[in-house]
Amino acid sequence: MYSARIHKIIGQLEALERLLNDGRIPCEKMLQQVNAVQGAMTSLKRTMIDESFEKCLESRHAHKETKKLLTSIRRYL
Repeated sequence: MYSARIHKIIGQLEALERLLNDGRIPCEKMLQQVNAVQGAMTSLKRTMIDESFEKCLESRHAHKETKKLLTSIRRYL
């Protein structure tokens, strides 16, 4: 699942690079592409966080695992 999302993000970044290299593309179009990349990254991050929480909560050591995960999340948000 992550692989497909990452490939989509790579494609969006490559499109952004092409826009930047063209030099004649309006700023608005570049900003739209940057926004699309940012949205895809946010979506990937949310998915990873959600799945990590679910795995932690299924664990025998749910409380300890959840505390570690929350620490990691706070570091990246």
